[in-house]
Amino acid sequence: DVYKRQVHGDMVKGYQYGKQLVPIDETLKEKLEYKCSRCIKLLGFADVSKVPRHYFMDGVDMVVPISESPQDQQAFASIVNALYEMDKVAIIRYVSRENSTPSLAVLTPHIGGSYECMWLNKLPTSEDIRDYQFPPLRQSSDVQEKSVSEFIDALDLQEAEDDNSEKYEALKPSQTFNPVLQYFYKCLVHRAFNADDELPQVDEVISNYLRPDRKIFGKSLPAIEQLLEVFKLNEREVKKDKKRVFWRNLISEEANRMEVETQTVQTEDTDQQLEALKEIDFFTKKNFGDIGKDDILRKISSVNPIDDFRRMINEKREDLTEEAMKQMIEMITRFIEDSFQGSFYEKALNCLNELRDAAVKEDEAQIFNDYLQQLRTKYSSGKHEDFWKRIVKNGITLISNTETSSSSVSFKQAQEFLMKEEESHVIREALEVPKDDQDDLLGDIE
Repeated sequence: DVYKRQVHGDMVKGYQYGKQLVPIDETLKEKLEYKCSRCIKLLGFADVSKVPRHYFMDGVDMVVPISESPQDQQAFASIVNALYEMDKVAIIRYVSRENSTPSLAVLTPHIGGSYECMWLNKLPTSEDIRDYQFPPLRQSSDVQEKSVSEFIDALDLQEAEDDNSEKYEALKPSQTFNPVLQYFYKCLVHRAFNADDELPQVDEVISNYLRPDRKIFGKSLPAIEQLLEVFKLNEREVKKDKKRVFWRNLISEEANRMEVETQTVQTEDTDQQLEALKEIDFFTKKNFGDIGKDDILRKISSVNPIDDFRRMINEKREDLTEEAMKQMIEMITRFIEDSFQGSFYEKALNCLNELRDAAVKEDEAQIFNDYLQQLRTKYSSGKHEDFWKRIVKNGITLISNTETSSSSVSFKQAQEFLMKEEESHVIREALEVPKDDQDDLLGDIE
C-alpha cells in the first residue's frame, strides 16, 4: 500500500562508527563488499621450526588431490615428499568459499602408510593479535612454588594405579574416546533401528571420562589442602557497566514501534493512511522532539563547575560528553592560570578528579591522559609548580587499561608516571640548601 511504499522506500541500513550512525544503501554496499574467488595460492615456504604449533588457529583440515589423474596425484605426492625431506612447510592464501574472507594458512606435509596429504592450519595475522595488558603478578614465595610443584606431581596421570595396584598411564589419548561424538553416534544408530524408543543412556566407560578419578584425587588430597592454605582466594564481584540511554534512541524505538503497529492496520482509504503517518510524526515530536531542549545546559560556569559538568555528562537528550570534557579542561587551566599564591589550586584539583572519574566511566581515557601529559609538561616547573606537586601528592595519575579498555596505557606505565616525578622532586629538594643553613656554614668558617 501507499504507507508501506513511503516508509520502506526511505529506509536504508545504518552502521555504528564510534558515536555516529553511517547510512549505507544497497548500491554502495555492493561496491564496498570484498569479492574474491575460492582458491589456494602459494605464497612461499618456511622451515617447520619457524611455524610453532601454538600459532595454529581454529581446526585442522586434510588436503588431498581430488583429481583421479595419475599425473596430478604423482605431482602432489612429489611436493609432499619434498617438503617432508627438507623439513619445510608451505605458506598459502586460503579462501574456502566464494566471496568468503581470505585467510593466511600453512600446509604441513604428512606421509602415512599408504597415502600422502597435507594438514591445513590457519595462521594469525596482525589483525588477530590482541595485546592485552594485565597488572603485574605478585612474586610467589618458595612455599607457594613448592606447593604447586607437589600438586602437579600428585596428579601425574602416568602414576595411576589399577585395582591390582599396578601403575599405568590414565586417559591415554589413543585409548580414550570423545564422549560427545561417542554418544552422538550411539544415539544415531539407536534411532535408525528404533525410531520410537527413547534415547539410550551414556555408557559407563564413557561417563567415567567425565568424572574425576577417585584414586588419583584421593592420593593428591593432602597436596590440594596445602595449596588452599598457601593461596588465599577471595571472590570478587564484577560490576556491570551501566548502559546509557539517549532520547534519540527512545525516539527511534517509539517510531519503529508505531510503524509496526500501523502496518498491521489494513485500510482501503489512502487518506487515512497518510493521516496516520502524520499522527506518528506529531506524537514523536510532541513527546521526544525539540520541545524542552531549551533547558539543556551547554556551558560550564566557574561558580559551580563540577555540578555543571555532571549535568552535561548525564544529559540524555543529547550527547554532550566530549564537549563537557573539553570545557572542563579549559576551566581547570583557567583556575590554574588565574591563581594567586595557589588561591584556586584546590578547586582545580577537585575538577581534575571529577574529569578523571568521568573519563573512566565514559571510555574517554585518551582525552584525560593527553591533558595530564600537558599539565606535567607545562607546570612541573615554573610559576605554578606547586599545583603539579599537589597532583603528585594526591596520586592523580594516567588512566590505565585495567580501569577501562579504551586506554592504551599499561598499569606499570601509570605507576611510573608519578614515581619519576616524586624522585625528581626529592632530588631537587635535597640539592636546595636553605638560607639559614648557609648562614650557619659561613659562621663556622669565620
